[in-house]
Amino acid sequence: MDKHIFLLTDTLPSELPLIFSNRPLYDFIVDKLDEWKKIKISNIKEEYDNFMQYSIPLQFYIAKNENEIRKMSLLHPYAQLQITKFVETYDEHIVNYFQQNIIFSVRTPISINDTFKIISDKYIQEIKWILNSDNEDLGSEKEEFINNYFVLYKFPKITDFYKSYTMKDLEMKYNYLIKLDYKECFNSIYTHSLDWAYLGDKDTAKRYISNKYRFSAILDKIAQVINYNETNGIVIGPEFSRTLAEFILVRIDNLVYNELNKMKIIYKKDYEIVRFIDDIFIFFNEKNVGSSIEKTINKISLEYKMNINNEKRLMETKPFLRDQLWISDIKNEINAFLSYFRENPIVKKKYPYDRFFESFRMIIVKYETHKRYIVSYVLSTIEKKLMLILEKIEKTKKIDTIECNFSKIVDMIIYILNHYISTENVIKICRMFFILQRAAKNNNFSIDDLLFKKIYKTINYNFDKFTELYNFIVVLTFNINNLPEQFILECLDNYKDYFSLSVLTYYIINKSNSTINYDNARKKINSIISDIIYEMKNKFNISTTKKSNPGDYDEYDKALLSNYFYIIHDFYSSGILDKNNLKEINKIKKKISTSKNSKGMELYNFFLKYIANFDKPFMKWNANFEDITKEVFIKKYKKINVYE
Repeated sequence: MDKHIFLLTDTLPSELPLIFSNRPLYDFIVDKLDEWKKIKISNIKEEYDNFMQYSIPLQFYIAKNENEIRKMSLLHPYAQLQITKFVETYDEHIVNYFQQNIIFSVRTPISINDTFKIISDKYIQEIKWILNSDNEDLGSEKEEFINNYFVLYKFPKITDFYKSYTMKDLEMKYNYLIKLDYKECFNSIYTHSLDWAYLGDKDTAKRYISNKYRFSAILDKIAQVINYNETNGIVIGPEFSRTLAEFILVRIDNLVYNELNKMKIIYKKDYEIVRFIDDIFIFFNEKNVGSSIEKTINKISLEYKMNINNEKRLMETKPFLRDQLWISDIKNEINAFLSYFRENPIVKKKYPYDRFFESFRMIIVKYETHKRYIVSYVLSTIEKKLMLILEKIEKTKKIDTIECNFSKIVDMIIYILNHYISTENVIKICRMFFILQRAAKNNNFSIDDLLFKKIYKTINYNFDKFTELYNFIVVLTFNINNLPEQFILECLDNYKDYFSLSVLTYYIINKSNSTINYDNARKKINSIISDIIYEMKNKFNISTTKKSNPGDYDEYDKALLSNYFYIIHDFYSSGILDKNNLKEINKIKKKISTSKNSKGMELYNFFLKYIANFDKPFMKWNANFEDITKEVFIKKYKKINVYE
């Protein structure tokens, strides 16, 4: 497997619009592979410093829970290239460190993923059926199906651990469980502690501080430069950040293990610890042992500037993980709902749906703190069974009965979604809607009006969660109905970020026709972009009367490496900009260096070549229904939410 596949697998957050992709950057590496392979991380100061030029990630916010938000980061393309080159160079160092130090962790990189995942026949058949096509070339690139660059041992998702024999054995062996987690784990990580962790302790790192070209010193620097040169906190979103965090957490595991050994508290005899990223499960039989372990974890974590979140501390006697009992309850209710389709003639009755609504509500009330997981589980289960349900419904051959049941299914899944809205749950709904639309067409009726009404209402009712919901707008691009221009203007008044502007622009340019053109929305977008261009020029003191310095980094490069980059670069080719905005961007574009002649800037020159004409946007402005359908269904086979 080509090492630069890391760019596709580990550099992006999953909470992105369906039209965003860094695939063009990956393809550029493939096209320029000889040039890419020549780029090295130098151990000469000037060259090293030029390679390690920092960039500013584009930050956005998603709902963490009902009352909190989480700051996420989309890495700058140059940062994506930096960490790809870093991992290409040092992947064996990374794997060796974890292989030698893994004790408590159950989600650790232990080897390099050297095989492509086989493109599922089921995926091919789904795509052909949705698109109503016999075309044999409807599969996607095999790279799209790889989950991670590294093989993760041994539970990619936390629910895999909950359901495992490992958990059952621990429950049989031990009487008590204490569950802890780290408070603001990624935001708390001090990048210099990556160096401490790798070398074993702070004092050793101090002795080697003059050597900047060691692996762990480079690791520390990389964590900084992809995040505005910050030493406090690492970016949240990419899988790479979980790998960074694991360096520190694995070291804390080792120190805890050694400290407990000194106290004659023996691993796998007196206790066992399972750590899944920042969640810690301590199993033990003697309460004083549990107390000693907890104090030790707290003390050693503080040495690495990490704090345990005492508000979330939980202690249980067996049976453990009682807050996971919702799984049995919801399974029973789902089975009861599905039995209606297995055992009864399908008729126009509300009963099975209403009964499930009520059961679902009761379970949400009973396990309110776990509704995030309940909603995700229910939607995933319904999605898996949807085709079987539809087949049963269609056997009635009665169009009014089929339409009625399709309508009830749409009502049900939208109702479930509204209890916990997330990007992943919205994608699940989109897949189910595509399936329902195709099934309706096969039965000679349309549910476009119903889907439009439900989606539009959901966005309006949850306008504060627009970031989680904007993929619905991408999907509505292919609906026969049109969003009111006033609604789009309201969105633009409240959401002026790159993703929201891009999704709304994509909708406008693909829906515009002789009867609707969204002229006022177009003007509004251009006004916002104009303000952004003005703001960027002022912030970086850009004068379009002089050219960029062909040698060192200057104000043009600082602007290019800033969080303004994505909007300026991508919107240039969007087709929505007016003459004035195109002219202003053109002025900047013409002054940018096509290459720099200082040593160590080969990677930056590679980036400059990629953006030379501003013609390879990360937003797929021309994505058609087939493209979006593929993207929606690929996510079912590729992306894994580690906590669901």
